[in-house]
Amino acid sequence: MPTHIQINKIAHALGAEISGIDLRQPLTDEIFEELHAALCEHFVIFFRDQNLTPAQHKQFALRFGALQTHPAYPTVEGFPEITILENDKDNPSKIEKWHIDMTFRKRPPLGSILHAKSVPAVGGDTMWASMYAAYKGLSDAMQHFLSGLTAIHDFAFGFQESLAEPGGGSGIGFTIAKEFLETGAHIIIASRDEERLKKACDELSAFGSCRYLVLDIRETEQIKSLFENIAEHEGRLDILINNAGGQFPSSAEDISVNGWNAVINNNLNGTWFVTQQAAKQFFLQQKNGIIVNIIANIFRGFPGMAHTGAARAGVSNLTKTLAVEWAHKNVRINAVAPGIIKSTGLDQYPPEFLKGISSKIPMKRLGTTTEVAHLTLFLASDMAKYITGETVYIDGGSRLWGDMWEIPDV
Repeated sequence: MPTHIQINKIAHALGAEISGIDLRQPLTDEIFEELHAALCEHFVIFFRDQNLTPAQHKQFALRFGALQTHPAYPTVEGFPEITILENDKDNPSKIEKWHIDMTFRKRPPLGSILHAKSVPAVGGDTMWASMYAAYKGLSDAMQHFLSGLTAIHDFAFGFQESLAEPGGGSGIGFTIAKEFLETGAHIIIASRDEERLKKACDELSAFGSCRYLVLDIRETEQIKSLFENIAEHEGRLDILINNAGGQFPSSAEDISVNGWNAVINNNLNGTWFVTQQAAKQFFLQQKNGIIVNIIANIFRGFPGMAHTGAARAGVSNLTKTLAVEWAHKNVRINAVAPGIIKSTGLDQYPPEFLKGISSKIPMKRLGTTTEVAHLTLFLASDMAKYITGETVYIDGGSRLWGDMWEIPDV
């Protein structure tokens, strides 16, 4: 690889062409510094005749920082960071033809690294904009006016179809973690399955600072050790999200003693043990803390899952009780009660339960994990600082109308 690259400025609106480099080969620090400087100067840089594999494409991109994934477009198999952007008769684009935009992120990426596989029949201009340059071009008076304002760029307005039926199940907990990371939070995720934890944390690290700890919420000594670990490494805890739990469908009369105890221990006892220890170790001493419990829509009971219905109702009541007891310590606690959400959690329900279920929901669709995450983020934010002891339902109106449980004929 040559020690220097050639940079040929094409036009101010088109950037510069880089030659004298093979992107399939590892970049030296010297070469990367030249590329980075060229990008900062010209905003767009491009290379000709670079036949990269997905692995090489990813490796090159990683030199510029952590990679983010797009929430709506399909991706290359085995490389979720590489988005497939296509627009032909067999795979028409859902949004704005040949277009991709990641500025909706709370922490937008530095840029996109495109690898062209085919060229559109017409067009081909690279369109880009520098928000910083636009701001600096304003008058001093306009800059002063804008400095006190906040812009909200919500991708939900542009991806309604994709959000209603997201491709591939993703758990509520994972999505909540991702949304918090995008606000700049440092998070710790915990569960019993270390392999799944590591995989989730690796993926979440593309969005911010994340680490994981293995925890069985039924074991009080493990819970104590977890919070001691957090005290040692982070020094404080501001927000606790209780999302652990599990259940299985069964008629009430067929639930065994072991089955009943397993669900109660997971969904009620575990939530309480974790909450109690977090409060004792951090929140009550700090005189500040936020707790959000993720439960379920048990407004009209939970036929077919009496065990989890009882446990979730217990958490809902616990939420009210603790809100009063701990309010004077500036500790807020609320619960989120999702209805039927399009996520991996649906795998445990029988097919007959899921068949045609959207038609029984007033909004005629399933909820999304992102919608649950947004509600959770709201309750944990200063926008909800005078809300405590509430169970907020997010179910498309299901608790108000419709029958989710088929009552058999006698």
